[in-house]
Amino acid sequence: MSTTRGRLLLPNFVFRRLLLWFVLFFTALPSRAQLDSVLVPFGGANYKYLITKAQTIPRNYEHPTFDDSRWAAARAAFGTLSIPNTPPCPLNDTAFVKTFWDQSREILLRKRFNLPAGAQNVRVTVAIDNAVQVYFNGTDISGGIRYHDDCASATGDFTFSVPASLLRVGENVIAVRGFWQSGKSYLDIKVLGDIVFTITATAGPNGSIAPSGAVSVNYGANQTFTITPNAQYRVADVVVDGNSQGSITSYTFTNVTANHTISATFVPESHTITASAGANGTITPSGAVVVSSGTNQLFTFTPDPHYHVDSVFVDGVHVGAPASYEFTNVIADHSILVKFAIDTYVITATAQANGAISPSGSVIVAHGSSPTFAGQEGCRECCRARSGTLQRAW
Repeated sequence: MSTTRGRLLLPNFVFRRLLLWFVLFFTALPSRAQLDSVLVPFGGANYKYLITKAQTIPRNYEHPTFDDSRWAAARAAFGTLSIPNTPPCPLNDTAFVKTFWDQSREILLRKRFNLPAGAQNVRVTVAIDNAVQVYFNGTDISGGIRYHDDCASATGDFTFSVPASLLRVGENVIAVRGFWQSGKSYLDIKVLGDIVFTITATAGPNGSIAPSGAVSVNYGANQTFTITPNAQYRVADVVVDGNSQGSITSYTFTNVTANHTISATFVPESHTITASAGANGTITPSGAVVVSSGTNQLFTFTPDPHYHVDSVFVDGVHVGAPASYEFTNVIADHSILVKFAIDTYVITATAQANGAISPSGSVIVAHGSSPTFAGQEGCRECCRARSGTLQRAW
């Protein structure tokens, strides 16, 4: 007698049963995955159904507004059990058939389910034996009756794409007509879809947002946006779904389950010019003067009466004694300081022969001062200057 060591051998029918359970279990799990989300699983509940003869099919049963309140409610799958002494069909078993479908009758199913925002590429997969016709929100998506005169497959026998124009956010209705032809029957459906949302990203002038435009984001995924101002600009505000987020340069949507918007605006960078004046005059404007980046700023100097601009320092560097100074294309902070001095006059003092005057020559005197000039021996006159005039005193 031979033995196999280290392995457990299963009969073929047990192996097939385990394989079917594995396939059905993992295709029926509701998924948060971005693509191929299971919207209606095989073996789903809350179907409304009617088993009837072909000649008594109710009119408009496929329409979303059809009144199915008198129909029975049940769980899929629908079908008959395997017939003794005939080749078995794996799904025609009590493990899968939850509602009996009488032979020689047709079956009508109606299933209501909700589609989330962002659903697209919706497909209806049908496991069928013998024939089927499928409607989505009242429109035939199967292209008439589709025949499959064989055992139903655990992964489905037909897949029908749903036109995007038929999709509704919220409640949708699938109506299915199953046809019995001979022998066994089986009917179950599964609805798959890609749940993709759109984040609309825009940026105002003088900056950018990346990525931009209509950005597709899978269900449950994260999406980061980077906001970049142009040179000499800064972010003024970022608005997400109508709510201000402030002056930020990055924003991340997490666990996206709806559509969103994000927009960014920009303003010029600002710089400060510190303007100050010494005594006896003013500078306009003065103090901490805020200037938009890339613009110009003019400063004017006004001395008090009988004073004048003595010197101007820009960023600590002497630039002469202009009456005004303009910063152009400002892209950094600056400082400006103006100093004033009193007006001065020149008195020219001379003496004739046989004497002297002191001081003599060109004598500079400040406005309002009273300089004194004295004659020396041989001088018969004493002179005194006031306000730039020379007066004689005997």
